[in-house]
Amino acid sequence: MLYLSDRIISGSFADSLLKWLPSTLKASISCRLEEIVVRSLEQTETWRRWRLFDEISERSNLSLFCVGSSSEHYVINCRDKHISRELFLGGEQRDFQKLLASIDIIAQKGRRPTLLVDVGANLGSICIPAVARGHFAKAIAIEPHPLNCRLLRANAALNGVQDRVAIFEMAAGAQPEEALELELSTDNWGDHRIASGSNAQSQSSSSCERLQVQSKRLDDILSLTEVGEALLWIDVQGYEGHVLRGARALLESKTPICIEFWPYALERSGSIEPLLESVGGYETFYDLAQPDRRRPIDELRLLFDEIGYGEQQTDILIL
Repeated sequence: MLYLSDRIISGSFADSLLKWLPSTLKASISCRLEEIVVRSLEQTETWRRWRLFDEISERSNLSLFCVGSSSEHYVINCRDKHISRELFLGGEQRDFQKLLASIDIIAQKGRRPTLLVDVGANLGSICIPAVARGHFAKAIAIEPHPLNCRLLRANAALNGVQDRVAIFEMAAGAQPEEALELELSTDNWGDHRIASGSNAQSQSSSSCERLQVQSKRLDDILSLTEVGEALLWIDVQGYEGHVLRGARALLESKTPICIEFWPYALERSGSIEPLLESVGGYETFYDLAQPDRRRPIDELRLLFDEIGYGEQQTDILIL
């Protein structure tokens, strides 16, 4: 189901939303001054949900609403046409299936992590179901953007896992304490990027809005007792190599690492060499697009050329 709430919802706005729903559902919709409740929305065609989301996002007086599925409920950002829209369309972020695939591969190696370290947690669409569904006993969630982090806290409480998800409003980086600049995306709130590397100067002069955030090393966030029981999940738009430079304890323990592998973004952030250096002591990796194929870690550099330096990307599990 879908809940929309705002100070004022006009009849014309309600009508504009209802036109995207099949007539069989209209009888189950109640419209009041401050709330619209649409039941069984997940049973309608995807294109209808897509158009409904776009209709909502174009309304400047709406910012947040709540979506629910049979598993979790989330407060989402209607300005975000990526992760929030995914949750609106299907009740689950597609990347969660990659987390499950990673858990299965790790289990085949005789390991069962109990702590998920979610770097770039956004509004919690990975760490919250991971804990709520019992895949992990607890999670550490790191998210630098203030609104994303507020939604993350709200969603943890909404799903009853606030005592098992430790939330840090900061970036993870290579230095103990560092002020970094976050380059903001206007329509993809999971695509905010740390300005770094050789392109930091040109990035800082771009027209994108920027926000100063604080960072810490993962070494300073995790205790030594937590390192051996963790799975490290990183999705930070190319900053992955710098995050790993601040995670020596995790690397020395050969903690399983799952990262978004996007050659263009890694190059843009000056992150390729730090990434390759950080994982050089590991043995293998799996491209989760081909989870049955085990590859030696020294082939990781080849994967850059295989994918190319455009918008193509994949996710890899490093063991």
